[in-house]
Amino acid sequence: MAALAVAASIVLVGCIPIGGDPFAPSDEPTFSPPADQRRAAEQSRALLDYTIELPRGWNDLTDEYLESLPTSVLSGYWTMADDLSTEGPYVTVSMNALDPKADLTELTERSAQDWVDELGNPVRGDSGYAETNDGGIITWASVTGDFNDERRTEHVAHILYGPYYMYVEIDTPEGDEANAHSILDALKTVTISGPLQLGDRAGAPVAADGRWVSYCGTITADAQDGWEYQYSYGTDAHHWACPEDGDVLGEWLVHRDGDSMSVYVDRLADMTLKDLRELRTIPSAEGEELVSPNDFTMRLVRERTFDSPEGGPGLVVDEMTTPPDSDDGSASRLYAFEDAHGGVVEVYVFDESRSQFPETDWLEPFIASLATA
Repeated sequence: MAALAVAASIVLVGCIPIGGDPFAPSDEPTFSPPADQRRAAEQSRALLDYTIELPRGWNDLTDEYLESLPTSVLSGYWTMADDLSTEGPYVTVSMNALDPKADLTELTERSAQDWVDELGNPVRGDSGYAETNDGGIITWASVTGDFNDERRTEHVAHILYGPYYMYVEIDTPEGDEANAHSILDALKTVTISGPLQLGDRAGAPVAADGRWVSYCGTITADAQDGWEYQYSYGTDAHHWACPEDGDVLGEWLVHRDGDSMSVYVDRLADMTLKDLRELRTIPSAEGEELVSPNDFTMRLVRERTFDSPEGGPGLVVDEMTTPPDSDDGSASRLYAFEDAHGGVVEVYVFDESRSQFPETDWLEPFIASLATA
């Protein structure tokens, strides 16, 4: 795994057909990527593998592609043709290990912007979110523009899957949304395997009997429709060796009435609410401020109790957090309660649209469904 980790930067290789790099200024008959990219691609192909159930009418010509262009940095080539022609719809695929320092929330947007910058008369199209059957996170966007004297549409997609990712570009003639979306739908069947073995989750929890389960199985909750999982390298690419001191159910973006709410759920073992106040630097009186060990100013705005799912009193805290050398604070609401197994469950809620304390009546049935084991 060490060799793969060295080459684990996020490299968006783009669609590279047999005829050469579409953006290369030269007339070379083939495109030869830089040596370091070729080595990284060879390592990825040797160490990473994937499966997908391609839609009817699509062909996997990866072996033929790599035989014809051995310097390619791609890991997959799918087409609706019987040969390597790029006139109709085709798809290029690359895979690698995730870069811990990459901004995973902007990968697809940056790829779409790259196409905006390269295509003539570009027009941004639709975009979306989905999950694989194993919980891998799919984001995609599309751009249409002039390319080689015709109008083409590029649908770009990223699949974040455990410590790995797949980058997919779907190239079709303008207007061929049906074939492009058949591939986007098929991405839900993708699995990725590599040197690091995954547990039961590739990212988002997969509902079982209508319930979500945390990484170490200490938290369950009712599965929610329409919540978009927010992939975290520290959590979702982490090699979980359970039991651990902390367990994570996940973080989601929830769209409500034009606002976007962020919901994060975890559990801390061997913890009480009193311990939590000290750990999270929660002041004891409304209006009081404390400075955390990392120099954030924490001001308690309001506090109340609620009937927790475990039967005892839980704590609801509205707190303003101001980073050092800044006057701009962020508002958050915390629901916390002690469970029957010596731990504390936390549910953080942020209004991502506006810096205000969120209304959370809609969230409380979800909190009431939380159970620990």
